[in-house]
Amino acid sequence: MTRIPELEQELVAAAARLQSPRRVLRLALRAALAAAAVAVVVVIAVVGAADNNDDGRRPHETGTPPSQGSVKVGIDVQAGVRFSLEGRQLTVSLFSWTPNETHNRVAGARIRASCGVAFAQVGPEGDPRNAREERTRLWPAGRDKLRFRFARDISKIARWCRVEDPAVGHVAFVKFGSAPVRPLSATQKIEHNANAWARLFAASDPAACERYMVQPACERMDCTRVGNRPIENCTPPSRAFRRSFRGARVEEVAIQDRRFGEGSQSRRAGVRFSNGTTVLLISVGEGPEKGGVWWIEKFQGNPARRLVGAGG
Repeated sequence: MTRIPELEQELVAAAARLQSPRRVLRLALRAALAAAAVAVVVVIAVVGAADNNDDGRRPHETGTPPSQGSVKVGIDVQAGVRFSLEGRQLTVSLFSWTPNETHNRVAGARIRASCGVAFAQVGPEGDPRNAREERTRLWPAGRDKLRFRFARDISKIARWCRVEDPAVGHVAFVKFGSAPVRPLSATQKIEHNANAWARLFAASDPAACERYMVQPACERMDCTRVGNRPIENCTPPSRAFRRSFRGARVEEVAIQDRRFGEGSQSRRAGVRFSNGTTVLLISVGEGPEKGGVWWIEKFQGNPARRLVGAGG
């Protein structure tokens, strides 16, 4: 017997099932779910890409574009600290020649950075001219640079910045000016540092050593080397000798450059004070301006008398 009539009947029934409304609806539903799934995958991929590009940064508030701000730079030469304010970020840096006093004040301490507009309070506290931003961070020992991120951008209106230890006190301060500061000549730097040293030396202030003297000269203040080792044939400066610098001012400066071999050189300067005593200084590092920083190298026995007398 042949099964052709039966086969024909089965084909007709199958065709009828394919054309039934329930079957068409089921296929349409599956197609819609598949399309929705593809759309979800695309959205997730876009969000994931946005998260990767954001690199962990917080999203900006709606309608508030990121501020470009302005860059302001200032240097506290005495403390050896550089300030760079850009947008919400303040970068505080130490130089290779920064005095040990500054290093000791910041290393391992919680340091507060502040930037503001007015130098003293103007009107009520809510006055915009009193705008100020502060941030406190731990300054890790051994670090020469630290960044402070403020809650808002104050770079366009800030007129000053400072860093301080809330418990100990002042570390460094800068005032931003509209006009560039004219760099000092080598002679002016020498005169400034020598006069500042003389005032502190006359008052037996430890800052004379910490800010203006090289280590060997500091050791001769009390004839003791690092590690409490006594220096042989050393006589500490007498009280009368210190007092002779009270009110003394630099009257003459002589600079001497010496070269040793290829590219090696030593730069020293002799100054004569109004008390008749000469002091020898040495140029250390490069400092914030070309010419380096001048520190006291020798102060006993009129060490620069011949240099000053020769006129350089």
